[in-house]
Amino acid sequence: IDKGPMVQVKTNGNNAQQLDDPQSGVLYDGPLAIMVNSGSASASEILAAAMQDYKRAIIVGSPTYGKGTVQKVISLDECRSWLESVAAGKRIASTGDTIGSLKLTIQKFYRINGGS
Repeated sequence: IDKGPMVQVKTNGNNAQQLDDPQSGVLYDGPLAIMVNSGSASASEILAAAMQDYKRAIIVGSPTYGKGTVQKVISLDECRSWLESVAAGKRIASTGDTIGSLKLTIQKFYRINGGS
C-alpha cells in the first residue's frame, strides 16, 4: 500500500490504536496472491487482512489459525522470591531449576475495517 493503517490493536479498557505503514510508497504494484492455511498466524494474518482490505491481493488457501491476539511471555523465574513468599516460604523448585513461564494475552488485533 502507499500509506495508511495496516492493523488496529486494542488493549483491555482502551480504545483501539491504529498502526500505520511506516514506509510510504508502493514497492510492488503488480498482481499479488497470498497463500494461507491453518499454520498461518499473527503477522501473516495481519498482512493478508490488510492486503485484502486494500484490495491489493487475493487470499488463497484454507482458514488461518485466526486467534487475533498479541501475547507476552513472562518468566516465572523472575518472580521466584515473590512466589515463594506467597507459598508461605516453601521452595518452589530446586536451586537451578526453572519454574516455567506464563503466557498472557495483552492485546487483540483487528482489521483496518474493524473486523477480527
